[in-house]
Amino acid sequence: MAFKYNIIRAFEDERAEGKEEGMTLKLISLVRKKIHKNRTVEEIAEILEEEPDTIAPVYELLLFNPDWDDEEIYKELRSPGDSSLPD
Repeated sequence: MAFKYNIIRAFEDERAEGKEEGMTLKLISLVRKKIHKNRTVEEIAEILEEEPDTIAPVYELLLFNPDWDDEEIYKELRSPGDSSLPD
């Protein structure tokens, strides 16, 4: 019974991580589009109904690494020891 519970728990954890990753990738994509329209961090945060502290790390990475794709930005945001996005 415990084995079955552990498998179910692992599946639920992976599903939650995948959902979180998808939401973060969508946020990165939206911020990228707003940067191309020359919006500021504050404007983007207001448009997306997010806190500027949430948008700022994404914004900075995109500005300083314009050749990176969304996956690379996500990996940098999630790198060990980084707390730029809430868990």
